Amino acid sequence: KSIPAQDAESNAQLCPLVQGETSYLQTTFRDRLMRLKEAGTQVFDPLIDLTKGLQNARQPLEKIARRMKIGPREAEKGFEKALLQQQNCQKELRTIGEAALEKLAALPDQTGVVLFGRPYNAFVEEAHMGIPHKLASRGTMVLPFDCLPLNDTRTKRHMYWGMGQMILKAARFVKDHPQLFGVFITNFSCGPDSFLLGYF
Repeated sequence: KSIPAQDAESNAQLCPLVQGETSYLQTTFRDRLMRLKEAGTQVFDPLIDLTKGLQNARQPLEKIARRMKIGPREAEKGFEKALLQQQNCQKELRTIGEAALEKLAALPDQTGVVLFGRPYNAFVEEAHMGIPHKLASRGTMVLPFDCLPLNDTRTKRHMYWGMGQMILKAARFVKDHPQLFGVFITNFSCGPDSFLLGYF
């Protein structure tokens, strides 16, 4: 339904296409799902609202665990382990970003490129057309926007797309940094990006 909001008072919705994905996929593959269920396969489709943070995934995921005949204590331990892994991953991204910025600061004549976009677009080889590699092959440092240390950076008021909040928060950081330049990779038909790019 949503991702963690970047500001305490804001909402962080996903785009309507992603929000509705479970519904239209279930409709599209209704016959196949029916056959799977008849064969005894369970299909899980929880509503996970992360607006208030990753902890909000606990209840729906532990409910699925119970449906899988996993005891409550084991389910809770599993959730805590997964949450810690995700938090450690986010810390590692920030550590990588901070190290890259330190390295860049030691080379005041160089510019680093921060890659912007939705992660399934901008950060995967199948979609980004090799753009990060093309930049890096010319000696340019390339850094995904989610590696930036953004804790105190503000986002844009009234931005209710969760990914938009993250992108604009990082864009503000890049704008204020003398050695960084932003490159935005998008699908031309992405509705939210059609106005997000203007803000960017």
